[in-house]
Amino acid sequence: MSEVVRIESGQQVVQVGEGLPTHFVSEIGLNHNGSAELAQRLVTESVVAGATFVKFQKRSPPALGTSAFLDAGFPKAPFFGSTQREVREFLELSSSEYRQLMDHSAALGAVMFASAFDLPSLEFLVEHGIKLIKVASHSATNGPLLAAVNRLGMPVLLSLGGTTLEEKDRAVSALQDCPLILMHCVSEYPTPDQRMQLDTIGF
Repeated sequence: MSEVVRIESGQQVVQVGEGLPTHFVSEIGLNHNGSAELAQRLVTESVVAGATFVKFQKRSPPALGTSAFLDAGFPKAPFFGSTQREVREFLELSSSEYRQLMDHSAALGAVMFASAFDLPSLEFLVEHGIKLIKVASHSATNGPLLAAVNRLGMPVLLSLGGTTLEEKDRAVSALQDCPLILMHCVSEYPTPDQRMQLDTIGF
């Protein structure tokens, strides 16, 4: 990662780097179940628990796959919908809800950011003032997304779960114009202690 990464969000300025305080990131993701009220409550509880950062996920359902995939039956989450498209659209917060959530996070002194799963979502996050972008493990080999993120030149958290050392090097090179924080991740949930592979962090 860069020696020291400076992240500015609203009135918050946070520095991340060797010798600096450890920060707690609250992974809220889609656990708000499409409810802006629940999302705000999760931010509040995260800050109470000591989180500096609150992280969400942003998807644009039409950019996730083909119509055949999106409109096929999806019985996994019947409360949210019967197809991938219905479920994904149900879980997305609106533009106004996102702005309210950002204001709520800033008022509590937390830096809100999100994983951008596709190019429209990246554009959405930038338009809404997000100052820190997360690149999820499964996006570490998404060349067009990495190139678009790199053009922004803003701080990036890059998760490396499931990547080879060669793929990691290519992703780091693709994000060379961004202040970069690498996150060691094992894409197995929950991860058994014997599979943590912490010895790879030095690479």
